[in-house]
Amino acid sequence: MNTESVTVELRAVSVGYFSPGDESAFFGWLESLPCVERFEGSGHALHIWVNSSAVGEVELRELLAPFRRY
Repeated sequence: MNTESVTVELRAVSVGYFSPGDESAFFGWLESLPCVERFEGSGHALHIWVNSSAVGEVELRELLAPFRRY
């Protein structure tokens, strides 16, 4: 089994928020995920850097859920 850590960059384009509270909840959620190393916005894109060795089934579901919602 390969346990080498690889950082993967996810790019979310044109993320929409329904209210300031919704936006705060989104970024609070991102900050709560241990596998997320950092994130930053650039134009209409949000870049999210993820530590691949910290992603299990639960973390993967947590990462995918907002891409469905937002």
